[in-house]
Amino acid sequence: MELALIGCTFSEVIKRIVFHPDHVHRGSLKAIKHRYGHVEIIASASETAYSNGTKPTLRLVQADAFNQTLSGPSREFGGKFSAYLRTIEPCPVDTELTKEGDVAEGVRAIFTSGHTPGHISLYLEENRILLAGDALAIEDGNFVTAKPPYGTIAKKTDLRLILRFKAFRLIIVLGPWILLLRKR
Repeated sequence: MELALIGCTFSEVIKRIVFHPDHVHRGSLKAIKHRYGHVEIIASASETAYSNGTKPTLRLVQADAFNQTLSGPSREFGGKFSAYLRTIEPCPVDTELTKEGDVAEGVRAIFTSGHTPGHISLYLEENRILLAGDALAIEDGNFVTAKPPYGTIAKKTDLRLILRFKAFRLIIVLGPWILLLRKR
């Protein structure tokens, strides 16, 4: 577990912030909340319904629709992927973010819609680190805004939403984890 690398355990975690409700970001939320009830689950208000199971996630809707265009082994694989997505247990969100602001001391949530309509990123003010989640990607060594994987449901992230922060480091999920933005 990555927490062990920094000398921490889940018992010490007090907040779990969801960048967006895709399976790779929320897959273990229910288990975390069950085992560590003190952990506060925080997500964008506009995407809470996907995390708590009120609505099917955009990824599942996309996968089911795409599967209808497939045939043979591809359709079988697509069906298995959709079935996997259905195994992700919904989890209630404790705090719904309706505006940008501090979610912990020195940690600011910022709205970076694009990859999903309610995607959020985090800015660690003291160290000037921006955790962009899936708002950005790197292709051919260049920054690109992450492509909305959900057709017309989302739009591309406005890069100005991210660049307005004077981050020294940018951590993204889609591509290399850390990229030095500015020299200190």
